[in-house]
Amino acid sequence: MTLAAPYLLALCNAAHDSDFSFGVAVRLGMESSGFEVETTKLIDSIVKFSPATESVAIEFLQQFQNVPGVNQLGM
Repeated sequence: MTLAAPYLLALCNAAHDSDFSFGVAVRLGMESSGFEVETTKLIDSIVKFSPATESVAIEFLQQFQNVPGVNQLGM
């Protein structure tokens, strides 16, 4: 059985290496709580530090099926 988390992390790395962007994750809020970061880096951190790594990865992979161009990265 292939694990989803390593696959998702590899997908994020492939996107980063090929300059394919999933967009920019933005959190608006107070000055001290706002951020803007490349989505692949945010996903990487969420998956690596989640207590339910596989469940989180599966949710992301299911949503990635709707992203145009993801199939070029191996989905």
